[in-house]
Amino acid sequence: MFSDRCINIFWQEHAPLFPVLHKPTFLRLYEEYIANPEQMVDDQKLAELHLVFSIAGFSSDLPDKEHIARCEEQWRRSLNALLMDSTLGTLQCLVLACLYCSQTGKYKSLQTYKAIAVGLAQRLGLHQSQKRFSYGALTIETRKKVFWSLYTVDW
Repeated sequence: MFSDRCINIFWQEHAPLFPVLHKPTFLRLYEEYIANPEQMVDDQKLAELHLVFSIAGFSSDLPDKEHIARCEEQWRRSLNALLMDSTLGTLQCLVLACLYCSQTGKYKSLQTYKAIAVGLAQRLGLHQSQKRFSYGALTIETRKKVFWSLYTVDW
């Protein structure tokens, strides 16, 4: 029930302003997680899910601090495991972590995640025209949205 409520809050309140995630892809991931949470071992997927739960859980009318604390513990563990991966998924998690840290006032963590995210975005070439890369339409759009979301967070 907590996670379902968080998913709705995230897509209604946060995703329109920060379109870091592709909704159909995320909802498939969430269905996979709900079907068998113990089988989910991919750190990037776990970080993404628990970051969404944490962001939305904290912004609900009556935040469930116990659930949010467990989610934060999970996403921090998962994110730390993939910080050195130069992937778009890692960058998406870093931007979500920045959103969470700015929402909760954890500014030291915010600065750390933001610095890593900006460097990773440059390594991935998100600051350049996406026409020069041979990615599919979904990947190109995701790259643009992640870049501009990070740009907004870094402002």
